[in-house]
Amino acid sequence: PEHVQALLKVPHMPGQPVKETFARMKALDPRRFEDKYYEAAHLLRVQHAESFGVHAAGAPAEWAGQEDEVVPAVYVTPRPDTVTICVGIAGYDSSSGAPPTVDIPGAEYDFLEFLYAKDQEGKVVQILPFPNHGITPALFCTYSFVPPKGTTSLTPFAAFKIRGVWRGSPIEWNPEVGSEEMQWFTDMEPALRAKLAERGKLQAKHKAEIAALRPPRSEKTKPVLWPENSWEGNAAKAR
Repeated sequence: PEHVQALLKVPHMPGQPVKETFARMKALDPRRFEDKYYEAAHLLRVQHAESFGVHAAGAPAEWAGQEDEVVPAVYVTPRPDTVTICVGIAGYDSSSGAPPTVDIPGAEYDFLEFLYAKDQEGKVVQILPFPNHGITPALFCTYSFVPPKGTTSLTPFAAFKIRGVWRGSPIEWNPEVGSEEMQWFTDMEPALRAKLAERGKLQAKHKAEIAALRPPRSEKTKPVLWPENSWEGNAAKAR
């Protein structure tokens, strides 16, 4: 594959392990480095998917019988600061003769789009997209991450292309354990918290801070004189 060829072209950088790591990450997937809205687009897509409703094990709607395939889970790991989130069927004994889940027409073409986790305020603390594998779908998807310090609970979510968004059971988390580099996520500014958090899950202190926000004063757009042969000038004349 092309991305593997690009990875093999990254040279070894003695004494610069961080630079080499990011160079290899960019070789595998340059979009997150070249498009500043790449990560934000993930949030917009899951917000749009959630607007159609969120399923759960107790409310599977028309997908009853497939809960084992679509309900995500999050659990602690041997590392005290790390959790693992997963969805799907990790192992299945085909010799038993019984299918792992109920067959529903249309579900065989479905695939996982996003696997993500939210904290106690409904903010997405970690999200990872998954590609479509065509006729060989991925039956089990998982990854691990370190939650931000200050997190008290984590709830797993899985967004499927056809079967929609599914919510798993939350787990409690020690707020003293986690990533110090992500501390800003817990102590973020009220304006940013208002965009990322769910209002109904905010503490009274944070609700008051958000209520005290005032919209910025609008400024009159100043006219700009573009050069005659510039793209902007030609676009303005076309309008």
